[in-house]
Amino acid sequence: MASSPIPGSPSARSSRSARTPSRGQLSEIERRREQTAAERERQAEQRESAAVARERDAARRALLVGLGATGNDLDDAVLLLSRPPSSTLAPTPLSRPPRT
Repeated sequence: MASSPIPGSPSARSSRSARTPSRGQLSEIERRREQTAAERERQAEQRESAAVARERDAARRALLVGLGATGNDLDDAVLLLSRPPSSTLAPTPLSRPPRT
């Protein structure tokens, strides 16, 4: 029958140090944990952004359907509303051509 080392004895301290990671190993483990946590946080932010976009699209569609848009007209309206504003599509002031 094997006996366990007496607490506080040199053999107990050496067996404990064999199980405890060194500072270099610990910092590597901590770095990997932080990296994993940062990756999970980034993925959660991406899922949240996608959910917000889906919710916004559903609200737009519901509003447009309420206004009577259906089929291709509905799809076209959603597409136009989802595009960012462009300076080339900005309305221009109405003016008369110069008289000659």
